[in-house]
Amino acid sequence: MSDKRSYLYSTALDRVETESSKLQKDFQTSFEKIKTALLFFDPTTSVFNPQLKEVAVKQNWGRIFLYRNVQGSLQLMDFIGTDFSLGPVLQQKLLRLQDQQVLTATDLKKPEWLQVFFRQGEFYIYGEMQFPYLKEALQNPQLGFYSPAETQWHFPPVFSALSQYNSQLASVLDQKSGVKEIKLGARSYLISFKFVAQINSYVFQVFDKGQVFAVVEKTMNKTLLVSVIILIIGLVAMFFGVDTLTQNLSKLASGMSQFTKSGTARPLKLHSQDEVGKMADVYNSMLAKIESLLAQTAEKARMESELETAKEVQSTLLPKNKVEHDLYNVKGFYKPASECGGDLWYYYCDDKKIFLFVGDATGHGVPAALITAAARSVLSLSVDEDIWDPARILGMLNKVLCDVAKGEKMMTAFACVYDIDQKKLTYSNASHDVPFVVPVVESGTKIKKGDLNFLTEANGKRLGHERSYEYINESLAFTSGQNLLVYTDGLVDAVDKEAKAFSERGVIKMAVDSANKNSQRSLHDQIARRISEYTEGIEQPDDITFVNIFLK
Repeated sequence: MSDKRSYLYSTALDRVETESSKLQKDFQTSFEKIKTALLFFDPTTSVFNPQLKEVAVKQNWGRIFLYRNVQGSLQLMDFIGTDFSLGPVLQQKLLRLQDQQVLTATDLKKPEWLQVFFRQGEFYIYGEMQFPYLKEALQNPQLGFYSPAETQWHFPPVFSALSQYNSQLASVLDQKSGVKEIKLGARSYLISFKFVAQINSYVFQVFDKGQVFAVVEKTMNKTLLVSVIILIIGLVAMFFGVDTLTQNLSKLASGMSQFTKSGTARPLKLHSQDEVGKMADVYNSMLAKIESLLAQTAEKARMESELETAKEVQSTLLPKNKVEHDLYNVKGFYKPASECGGDLWYYYCDDKKIFLFVGDATGHGVPAALITAAARSVLSLSVDEDIWDPARILGMLNKVLCDVAKGEKMMTAFACVYDIDQKKLTYSNASHDVPFVVPVVESGTKIKKGDLNFLTEANGKRLGHERSYEYINESLAFTSGQNLLVYTDGLVDAVDKEAKAFSERGVIKMAVDSANKNSQRSLHDQIARRISEYTEGIEQPDDITFVNIFLK
């Protein structure tokens, strides 16, 4: 009987442990959305990134409100989703939070929403987030829930009659987790339970003790019969003197019996080269592969969800890849090394000026993509504020990246403004790859590398390196027929199938050849075609980006 009781208790507790783990993972998914929103909040303008808002609404994240404590009162900075007024009770709950503290609240009558209270530094965040798994779990015919704070109960349909024993059941739920026996009315029950802090509630299952022990006994009898049969085979083998085979069969039978009882398995250690040893090796290999596959599947699903969100956000950050004008062409090329890239390019034109920006965040993937999103929100602000000073814009970007990335991520960048009337190019550089201007080639002459105008002046520190750093501008004449080429290091580091880099020399050679062939206007298309052929089917070490402005 003690074996039956141990097996039953272990199985019952495993079930609620599994459900509580799913609830915890669902909470973590919701909370990561709040942290993502914080990363996309611009403290200089006190607003969330508009592209993130669009994605959050499209994916139905819920509602996120960001406040600042102003002399003991909460001042709303911005929100995602629909607006509403935060009542005094919820305000006081927020104000009592310590830095990095998280509190949650759920209503079992409205399980699809989770209230989250979170503080990060000077910011206080209230969220009503989608919590789909709780709603799904409440529909599970075997699960019950109890919220001590709200004194709310939810019983599985099969045991709905037990709702009259709320007080007795509540007295049993006095630990974080466990399995206990309780007598309710004329019958005895087993209750397995676990407290899930993320929803401030217990998850529990109730079993009719008599019925469950009958099923367990029947199962164990079948298991015993199988074990006896295997042991009989072993005894027959022993009768014929095959001692080693008998011992290994006994171990195999014991392992299978344990698996039948507990639903879990451990690798078998059989030092044998016969058929039984080979069976054990195959069995062990199968278990290892299953465990590895399950772990990889869970991790892959989590990463794919994060990457899909980041990829969708980033797709809204880049402009159209070309603009045709009577006086100029602007063309861009972007190819990320992974699902999400760390390169960013952007332009803005009006009747008098052209603004161009190219940046490269350290690394690539999701972390670098988040940095580019923060930078993009600053560029949108500079357009809204009618700022046409490259050094000032880099300074704004630098302060924001210092605040957001805390020195862990940085970005190289080049920004320039072309004045159409004055035919003047003003630029500033934050440790970015040096751009160059391809001159007009006079008829009957040829140019060399030394004739290219490399924009080496006004070079400063990387964005995110030093918050107080001040960038400077430099200017030069930029006239009809000339071509400006700006690129990231991914272009020169691009490799072919033999791992040979495209190189800076390759870029410069194409620029010189196009000028000497009087085909400057198509320089962008030539490089795009060449780099696509060069890298076709080859995984690249970095994102590839280049942009050019050609004056007609």
